[in-house]
Amino acid sequence: MKGKKLCVLLAAFMAMTVLGGCGGKDNNQDDKNEMVFTTYYRGGQVSIDAGDSYTYAFTGDLGDRNYFKMNLSSSVALRGVIHYAHEYSGEVTEDSESAEEEFFVLAGQNQDVRQILDFYSYYPGNRLVRGIEFFNLGNETGKVTLNKVEAAKHYIDFSTVSFNDKENVEPQLQLYLQGSAIKLGCTLKSGGAINWLSSTDNTVSQINRTDGSVYVGKSKPAGTVIKSNDVNLINAHDNGRLVQQSYYGIAPDNDQGYEPGEYGAVGNARPWHYNPVQGGNYINEFSQLIDVQISDNEIYIKARPRDWAKAHEFSVSYMENWYTVKADPEYGEYISVKNRFTDFSGYNHNNPRAQELPAFYGIASLGKFVYYGGNSPFGGDALTERESLGFWDGNKDCRFRLTENWSAWVNEENWGIGLYVPDVVTALAGRTAGFTTDAPDDNRPYKAASSTYTAPLGNFSMVTYEAFEYTYYLTLDTVEGSRALFTKLHNGGATNEFLVGKEVPNWVA
Repeated sequence: MKGKKLCVLLAAFMAMTVLGGCGGKDNNQDDKNEMVFTTYYRGGQVSIDAGDSYTYAFTGDLGDRNYFKMNLSSSVALRGVIHYAHEYSGEVTEDSESAEEEFFVLAGQNQDVRQILDFYSYYPGNRLVRGIEFFNLGNETGKVTLNKVEAAKHYIDFSTVSFNDKENVEPQLQLYLQGSAIKLGCTLKSGGAINWLSSTDNTVSQINRTDGSVYVGKSKPAGTVIKSNDVNLINAHDNGRLVQQSYYGIAPDNDQGYEPGEYGAVGNARPWHYNPVQGGNYINEFSQLIDVQISDNEIYIKARPRDWAKAHEFSVSYMENWYTVKADPEYGEYISVKNRFTDFSGYNHNNPRAQELPAFYGIASLGKFVYYGGNSPFGGDALTERESLGFWDGNKDCRFRLTENWSAWVNEENWGIGLYVPDVVTALAGRTAGFTTDAPDDNRPYKAASSTYTAPLGNFSMVTYEAFEYTYYLTLDTVEGSRALFTKLHNGGATNEFLVGKEVPNWVA
């Protein structure tokens, strides 16, 4: 953002805490997170045959350092394992318990690979690294060079997080990116997915109306004011909600060794595709946080997602997000999100299907769906409004062509959230079964079972060992204001080249 410094906040941290470092005078300073890194190893080039591995063996006292930074070059995709030992108290010895930390790397030169060690705090205390092992995932001999290994103590304290608490996010795992009027929140507990979007310009209120329903917007209907600013508009009922990445890969009936889980309503569960989901899985287990980096105007998060229908298992993939608040001189602030996904499963997915780009869940109070689906996009033609969409699963009435690549969930005054995904034409949208805008007992609509849903869709297969990325935009505005900004972005060249031509075939009759 030009001429303005954004506020990036850890929920319970002051700026001095976010910028705090650790370590001694001989260590090297990391510029982005302003943490102090200690160098442990520098290694030369080795050759690793296909299907084989090589271990760079070295020993280094990590103490409480839990954030690795490795610089390496490789001609093939790799699976890496950090080998270390730990003691709850006292020095690490030969008899200390051993542990491993797994990571994956695409082929490339001089890559910085970062890894939060022991995110779930299974192995607290002092740690001693014993080497890094690389497995060649390619079909030919690979040339690998481990240029440098460093470690630091991450400024976020993961040791006090309860991953058994499914209802709450610890303050140190809640990040906010705030401009002068818009505020974005993401939860590190759920893989960095968006769990908060609000206006902070003192114009938006949450009001419990006299008829028992919840109003969120800029008008002042009769009722009880619950909150007069900073009202969250994202549904965070569970790890399957939020605004997040989710993709489908190899089918349950495959001959490649993938064993599917099952998912569905009680008595109607069915085998499920390989389905990496950023927030976690169907029993609300959380995804693994791999990296988080914070700058003045951007939050970067990398996570290893769960496989949705499988308990206690991760997918073999990474999801990355770059969150930024931007400002347009005419239309004000908006959110830009770049998503990247990389699969390391090795499966031949080869099953083109509708992929969510992204999966979006909003609060029930913004329950009217607005879009343009005509044949003259970005020409100012009349919009279509849908007041009472049903549940989307298997519902053809919830399938849309968004020829202007955007849609909005709004209140009766046509104010709410706009979502624009350049070059995405097809979408699924609806409202949960049993949808209601009644005030929940805890007065937190963002935790209610009722929500809205949108999934802009692209039709493609995952490709293993190959990253893809796209960018989308979020606004808090009237429909007219959101449409005007999105039109300006479109006319200015906003695009997702990867998604051009990937409309879901025969989506709308």
